[in-house]
Amino acid sequence: MGPRPVRSVTRAFALLEELGRHPAEARLSDLAAACGLSRSTTHNLLATLEHLGYTTQTGSAGRYRLTEQLAELARESGSDDQALHAQLHPLVAELARETGETCYLAVASWKDAVYLDAVESVQPLRVGAVSGTHCPLLGTAIGHVLLAGRPATARRMRASDPSAWQVWEEAITKAGQCGYALDVEQHEPNLCCVAVPVPTVGIAQAALCLAGPAHRLPRPRLCDLAQHMRDRLDQTATV
Repeated sequence: MGPRPVRSVTRAFALLEELGRHPAEARLSDLAAACGLSRSTTHNLLATLEHLGYTTQTGSAGRYRLTEQLAELARESGSDDQALHAQLHPLVAELARETGETCYLAVASWKDAVYLDAVESVQPLRVGAVSGTHCPLLGTAIGHVLLAGRPATARRMRASDPSAWQVWEEAITKAGQCGYALDVEQHEPNLCCVAVPVPTVGIAQAALCLAGPAHRLPRPRLCDLAQHMRDRLDQTATV
């Protein structure tokens, strides 16, 4: 005879699975009915899951959705995001061709950003990028865009390293306000880049970044590229 299941854990996972069937949001009463739980038990379990960062309440009272934290946990165990790569690879390649700079697609993976796709510039002096490369979320343009658009990720990073968060908090806030982030030789000397979010269901699912040598990417050029990237993402979303 196997181990006896822990009822509270079983119920919590039932709620997570039911929330997964409602990517936008679900009412507490509907979740309770679907899982065969009382409203009070459902509320307490959801409050615990929210405290742990796995669920969040939406703007509507009594409505919940999953945060991005489960996806990041799955990514740590080897999720390869093939669908996202297949969807956006043509755009990554087109942006690299149109701008003449290295373009890459990245997603949040716990405390890092990991490149899902990368197309290097054909110019002799260029930024190298390889799929699977990790870079920190804090202190990089692509990381700041992801943190600005992923509240649960931001809360976890703030709690795990308050001093580092304080150093970059203003830049992350600005990335959220502007809809893009710049790195003007902050992460590496003579390297500049611009990153924009790839949004879905209210969070930054991923981020696109263009990077190159500083003499080709002064700040005004980076700002122009940010708008171009956002426009191209909008066009892709409507196809």
